[in-house]
Amino acid sequence: MEAVMKSRNILFICCLLVSGLVSCHGGAKSGAQGDKPDWVDGNSRRYPVDMYLTGVGVAPDPALARDRARVELAKIFQVAVTEQGQDTQRFERTVSEGETKESNLQQVSRQSSLYTDQIIQGIEVSEIWEDGAGQYHALAVLSRQQAGMRLRQEIKRLDEATGQYVRSARGYPDSMAKIAAAQKAIQQQQERQSYQRSLQIVDITGQGLPSPWNIAELQADLNDVLSRIYFKPQVVNSQDQPLLEMLAASLAEAGFRVVRDAPANYTLQGRLALDDETVQGGWHWRRGNLELILLDSDDTPVGTRTLPIKASAAQSGLLQQRLMIEIETVLKSRLRDTLLEFFQ
Repeated sequence: MEAVMKSRNILFICCLLVSGLVSCHGGAKSGAQGDKPDWVDGNSRRYPVDMYLTGVGVAPDPALARDRARVELAKIFQVAVTEQGQDTQRFERTVSEGETKESNLQQVSRQSSLYTDQIIQGIEVSEIWEDGAGQYHALAVLSRQQAGMRLRQEIKRLDEATGQYVRSARGYPDSMAKIAAAQKAIQQQQERQSYQRSLQIVDITGQGLPSPWNIAELQADLNDVLSRIYFKPQVVNSQDQPLLEMLAASLAEAGFRVVRDAPANYTLQGRLALDDETVQGGWHWRRGNLELILLDSDDTPVGTRTLPIKASAAQSGLLQQRLMIEIETVLKSRLRDTLLEFFQ
C-alpha cells in the first residue's frame, strides 16, 4: 500500500514541478546553426545552477531532442520513462514577440522514439541548437524558486492536515474513529516524505523543510490504540478449527488483544471457500478465498474482505499441509493492513 502510495506521489509531484518550468524567457529559440551555447556542456550563464535545474536532450530530430530534454529534467524527480516507438504527446506552437513558444497538450499521439508513462503538463524548452553535424541539442529548465514554492505549499497543507488528524485521534472516544484518524495522520506524513525528497533536490542547500511530526511516533500512537482493542476470533464453519487458531495467532502478532470467551470490541470471523483439488502439469492444486468478516460489539457487520488463496504440491497427500501454510502466510502478511482498511 505504501509503495503504491509513494509511486502515485512521485508522479503527482513531477506534474506539479514541471508545471513551474520557467516561461519568463520565452519559448524555445530557433534551432539555427551558430556558436555553441554554454549549456550544451552543462554550464549556463543564463540559467545558473543555484537558480535552475536543467535537462539537455540530443537527437537528430529537433522534436525528439526537445522530448529528451524534458525527460532528462523529469528524471531528476524519478519520473519513469521508457524508450518506445511512439509517445502520446504533441506540442502547441505559438509565436509571441518573434519567438516560438511550446507547451504540452495531453492525449495526442505522434511518432517518436520516446514514450513517457504519464503526460507531463507545462514543460517548456527554452533553447535548441543544431551543431552542424545533424544533431539537435535542446535545453529544458526549472526555476528552483518557483518549484520550491509549490512544494512548500503542498508540504504545509499536509502538515496542517496531520495536525487535525492527530487532534481528532486524541479526542475521539470511539475506537474506530481513533484508528481512522491515526492512520490518516500517518498517511499524510508518508505523502509528505515524497514532497520533502523533491524539495531537497530543488533546495540548493539540500535541506528542504523538516517535518514537525515524527512518523515513528505517529505509528507508535496508532499501535497503542490498536493494543487496547480486543478481538474475538471465530470461524463460520466448525470444521475450520485450524483456521481459528491461525486467526488468533495472527491477531496477536498484528498487535491486537485476543479474547476467546470474554467481551470484545470486535469479532473477526473467518470462512474458507475452496475449490476441489485439480491436477495441472503434474501438480495438485487447490484454489479459493479466505473471507474475513468483522462484527462490532453488538454483532453488527462492519465489513467483509476477501483474500485469494492457492496452494500446490507435487503429491496429493502434501496438498492440505501446503494449503494450511499458505493460509497462515497470507494471514500473517496481510491481516493487519486488511483490518485497518475496515477503519478507514
